Amino acid sequence: MTHLGDEIPPFQPVLARVFADGTGEVTIGNTRHRIDAGNVNGARAEAAALISQQAAQAVGGPVRVEATDPSGSSIVLVHPDGTVTAAPEAGDEISDPAPEPVRGAQPEPVPSPVEPASPVQPPSPVQPLSPVEPPSPVEPSELEPPAPVDDDEPRWWRADDPPPPALAAAVSSFAKAESAPAPAVSPAQAEPYPEVELPPTTAPASAPAASTAPSSAAPPAPEPALSSTSASAAPAAAAPSPASPAPAAPAHVAPAAPAHAAPTTAAPEGPRHSRKSFIAAAPAVSPAQDGFRGLLTRIGIRAKPSPAEQALRSDVGMVSQHWPGPRTIAIANGKGSANKTPTMVCLAAVFGRYGGTGVLGWDNNETRGTAAWRTQQGPHTSTALDLLPHCEELLGTAAQAAQLAAYVHHQVEDKFDVLWSDQSIEGEHEIAGEEVDAVHQVASKYYRLILMDSGNNERASNWRSMIGHANQLVVPCTNVEDTAEAGARMLEALTQRDEHSAQLASNAVAIVSQRTPGKDPDMARIAAGFEPLVRRVVNIPHDPALYSGVIRFASLRPATQRAWLAAGAAVAEGL
Repeated sequence: MTHLGDEIPPFQPVLARVFADGTGEVTIGNTRHRIDAGNVNGARAEAAALISQQAAQAVGGPVRVEATDPSGSSIVLVHPDGTVTAAPEAGDEISDPAPEPVRGAQPEPVPSPVEPASPVQPPSPVQPLSPVEPPSPVEPSELEPPAPVDDDEPRWWRADDPPPPALAAAVSSFAKAESAPAPAVSPAQAEPYPEVELPPTTAPASAPAASTAPSSAAPPAPEPALSSTSASAAPAAAAPSPASPAPAAPAHVAPAAPAHAAPTTAAPEGPRHSRKSFIAAAPAVSPAQDGFRGLLTRIGIRAKPSPAEQALRSDVGMVSQHWPGPRTIAIANGKGSANKTPTMVCLAAVFGRYGGTGVLGWDNNETRGTAAWRTQQGPHTSTALDLLPHCEELLGTAAQAAQLAAYVHHQVEDKFDVLWSDQSIEGEHEIAGEEVDAVHQVASKYYRLILMDSGNNERASNWRSMIGHANQLVVPCTNVEDTAEAGARMLEALTQRDEHSAQLASNAVAIVSQRTPGKDPDMARIAAGFEPLVRRVVNIPHDPALYSGVIRFASLRPATQRAWLAAGAAVAEGL
């Protein structure tokens, strides 16, 4: 018996379900795709496009789809070009004449049915579309036929304004959905779908098929519930010899593997919507800790933090983070007394206190820098020149982080290390650019954040090497005009140098420190002048602890500490 849909290439079972809320599901084999178009028509269109690209184009022909939507259920064909047509009904089939079996011998088992295009001719010619009653053991009346279709257009696709067939190109995102590759179809499975297609609502009739269908690795077994006579001519076509051993019983190989029936019986009974997580989306805000609201919290009254305290917490979060890989901050201004060293020390203290260890302050002055005067000294007097001969050793696999303690000076209270510049007055060795590269390679191995102070010579090779390694530029100055002018001219020169330098200049942070006490109108004027040149401008109030002796962050006034925390957060934004 041949089927009117024999020209349909074999493929995994495809189920399409569209719900009234505009969502739906498309199941191709064992892979399920979700659809959310907002309306029924859009969901139909997306389902058709998805099936066309995932299934029809894969097999090079139409695929049979069991489709369900609010208007009912039907069996449709989805073609590679995106068009949808009605599938052949169960009655559109004919039988091929089957010769009587040879008496005295049983035909040899055939591993797969003979395809219509087989060159082997049966004893009696097969007449296509011959109106011969099928000798199937199952009467058509015993099975429920598919839902009737009123016209040539399937009900599943019917809509007031159907989309064009080429809609598949407009919803190409469904083609990118990751799904399991379709299993290869073996020759034993290369037979069209069964002649009688059961709609999804007839689960009891399809259940025996799922339970009796043989495994792909097992030998063929009788399956009378879904037997077909499309291969009844195969024993005669194979011309068995009378001496051939007879099998236990001639049985037709079921054309459908268990995977064909499983999706029908395991189809979901309703739409599955995206589940909202039980975990709260917004983080819980801890009660106030500062000021009067903090006092209320301490006596048992929970009070929401003030805007100032919330800003403080935000800045602390910015400077406490760790980045994937080392970061280098260059602190530069071509004018002396521009507050470069205090800026390096205070920023390093902020990152070390809040973010933890792994912070290095490096005085990258080609001669004598002042970081040795403004920071605590370790149990030695080593400088960058003492570290240089050991760079190769420290980069080796056997080197340990503790070995750096012989060259850097740890700041006990502020949780960072300092690498001094050469302090010898009589020394003739000025650190060069390639030596800065070597030391920076060592520092990047052992520290997560490197803050490089600099000298006043913007032409020096060590200064240019610092700019080449920098991820963020900080331009310090004071309310003295010449320091601000020197910083602005340096930014303009960097903008014209190369792409990396220009990016540093546009993303720079200007820190304007008030060197003299009292109110100074130049502070606001200088800050306003830097705003068009840099990403952020931060003002630091006057604090005597910044201009004499060793700088300890805890010795600064609370307002000064808060200002440096804001400066550190502004710098962290650029990392």
